[in-house]
Amino acid sequence: MKIVSGKLANQPIIFNKKSSVRPTGAIVRKSLMGTLKNDLSQAFFLDLFAGTGMVGMEAYSNGASYVGFLEKDFNLHRLLLRNVEKYTIPSLIVKGDYGAKMKFFAKKALIFDFVFIDPPYSFTDYEKVTTLVLKLALLKKGGLIVIEKKKATRGGTRGGTRGGTGLTEGFQAINQLKGIKTKTFGGTSLEYYRKY
Repeated sequence: MKIVSGKLANQPIIFNKKSSVRPTGAIVRKSLMGTLKNDLSQAFFLDLFAGTGMVGMEAYSNGASYVGFLEKDFNLHRLLLRNVEKYTIPSLIVKGDYGAKMKFFAKKALIFDFVFIDPPYSFTDYEKVTTLVLKLALLKKGGLIVIEKKKATRGGTRGGTRGGTGLTEGFQAINQLKGIKTKTFGGTSLEYYRKY
C-alpha cells in the first residue's frame, strides 16, 4: 500500500496484508484528496476509525498541517504509530472506541476543518458518531464531514436512514449540516456534509 498523492506520493504505508480490515482504496483516496485539496493547506484533519492511518496521511501529504487519529484495534494502532512516526506527522493519536475516547481531542481544544468517518461496513450508527463530533465542537463552521460507507443497494436502507444515506435530512437540518454530494466507487460511497 502506498500514499497516492501529494508530497509523500508513492511512499509506502506499513500494513498487514493478512489483516481482514478493509483499507480505503487508492481510487477512493485519490478522489477524496482531489475534492479537498484546494482547502487542505494548513488544515486540521480528523481521521476516525483510522486503521493504519492511510487517509490521514494522505491529508497530510496534500497539505494538512495537523492530523487527529482515532483507532481502537490494538494491532492497527501499533501500525498507525509506526506510520505516523516514519513520516513525522504532527498529530494526536488516540486509542479506543469513539464513544469513550473522542473527548480527548476536545480536551486538547482541537477544532478540525475536516472529519473523515470510515467505520467497518457493518457499522450503522453514523448519526451517533456525527452527533458526538458536533457535541464536542470538533468541527469548525464551514467544515466538512465525509463518510465512507458501503453503497446502499436499490430499495435498501442502512441504519434506519431513508435511501441508505448516512445522515437523514431531518438530522442534517437539526444539526446545521447540509449534504453536498455523494460519489460512488463500485461498492463504496463517499458522502460529503458541510456544517453551516
